[in-house]
Amino acid sequence: MYIKCSTLYFFIFDMISTPSKKDDDCESGFLTPIRFLESTPKVPKQSINTDSNIAIFRARLELIIKTTQDNFFKWLAAEKRGLALCNTIEAIKTGAILTAINKNDKADSTLYPKDLIDRCHKLSLVVGIFQDVVISAKNSAKQIESLKKLPGSNSEIFYRSWCLDHFADFLMDVSQRYDEEYKIKKHALDNLPHCFSQADLIRCVSVWEYPQYVDSFLYLRFLFLNEELNIKKK
Repeated sequence: MYIKCSTLYFFIFDMISTPSKKDDDCESGFLTPIRFLESTPKVPKQSINTDSNIAIFRARLELIIKTTQDNFFKWLAAEKRGLALCNTIEAIKTGAILTAINKNDKADSTLYPKDLIDRCHKLSLVVGIFQDVVISAKNSAKQIESLKKLPGSNSEIFYRSWCLDHFADFLMDVSQRYDEEYKIKKHALDNLPHCFSQADLIRCVSVWEYPQYVDSFLYLRFLFLNEELNIKKK
């Protein structure tokens, strides 16, 4: 009897001293279980953005370089065509001057024959090609300057050894040389038809035959560019 009462006593005491937990404390309709995986690698956002920028740099740089090379070949072809026209204009103008001298400046003699006018018109088209190349070169220089402002661009080597600063310096030099040479060619075009002496004719033709800015040094720089592009970075 004593043991049973004692057991009952402790059982009742345990029920009183231990508070019951409500079901609402363990369950809630506003909580969602979350599982954290420690093995999941975390990729920094900066590296993703950097890789994306490098891809943009590479694509735009390749387009700028392709345009620059095409413009250089276009310039050389136009210069060759222009020199041939200048030689023809010199011959026509020389003949017109000699004719005017022999006829003692008679009314039927002219220093501007039709053949001369036609050749000068064709030469003006050649100078127009030079102007287009100048505009394109300036745009390319501006584009690569914009690329330099993007983060992570200056430290990247895109081909063999040149960084973006090296390409920017190259394009700036090319643009300035085109612009200066265009001014000389334009001046020769404006004055060549109006020369009245053999010395003036030779002087105007010489600026086409012996360019001052788009010269052998610039040609050498393009050879260096081709060497840089020979082994493309993977």
